[in-house]
Amino acid sequence: MATNPVMAALANAKQAELEARERAATGIVQARLQIPPRNLSRAEFSVFAEWCDEKELRAVPAKPSTLAFFLLDSVALGISRLEKVVEGVSAVHEGLADPTLSPCVTAALATIAPIPPPRSWPKEQAHLFSQLPRSLQTWVAEHQERREKEVRRIQTELQKLKLKDKTHGNSSPTTEPAHASA
Repeated sequence: MATNPVMAALANAKQAELEARERAATGIVQARLQIPPRNLSRAEFSVFAEWCDEKELRAVPAKPSTLAFFLLDSVALGISRLEKVVEGVSAVHEGLADPTLSPCVTAALATIAPIPPPRSWPKEQAHLFSQLPRSLQTWVAEHQERREKEVRRIQTELQKLKLKDKTHGNSSPTTEPAHASA
């Protein structure tokens, strides 16, 4: 069946007009909500796209389950490289639903390289930590680790000051004795 070139051109023009309106709407929303532009690297997207071609799956728009399958199937790449691939997938999906934000993608990454919740998190809330996006899990865990190191450093410094105070003969408490009033 031959396609009418006029009808095809009309359909293409309508599609281009729709895409232009959608880009404009995205720009308006980003400006009104003051959403900063994302500076994500697309460099590793090709790893995912090639895998999708081999499996005869769609890379764009990707389904979250396709990305999770890729992650579980590509463990040999290592978590650092897989995180770069996920960043590339997110970058390519700018303006589309981002499959990298899906719980199944987060779960796949957690299966490959789990990030334990900080010790300060209540046990009954630990499952919520694993549901956070991986970048947020990483930031929270690193922030908590820095905080704990600083607390330990201050505790050590305080212990040294206490020992120093004792070695100089000041073993009495720092409070002054009460004086009888006349």
